[in-house]
Amino acid sequence: MIAVGYAARFGGALEFVAKQRKKNVSGAIVTCHTPVGPREGGGFGIAVKMHVKVPGLPTAEALALAQETHANICPYSHATRGNIEFTLDAEGA
Repeated sequence: MIAVGYAARFGGALEFVAKQRKKNVSGAIVTCHTPVGPREGGGFGIAVKMHVKVPGLPTAEALALAQETHANICPYSHATRGNIEFTLDAEGA
C-alpha cells in the first residue's frame, strides 16, 4: 500500500512544483515500486524505486522537477528520508 500512497502524493507534489515553475506536467505518470528484502542489521526493510514520466517536457526538465519534488515538497519523501533506500528516474518527451 505504501507504493500507491507514495506515488499519489509524489504526483500531487510534482504538479505543485511544476505550477510554481510554470511547467506543464499534464499527463505525467508516476510509478512507485517498493521491493522488500533483508536488512543488513537483521529483519526486513523496503526500498522505493520511483519513476516519473512527463510526456510534455524534455527528460532533463522532467528529472529536475522530480528531484526538486523529492528534495523539498513530497510529504512521503520527507517522512522516509534516511530510513529507506530511494532511487529516482524520469523520462520526458
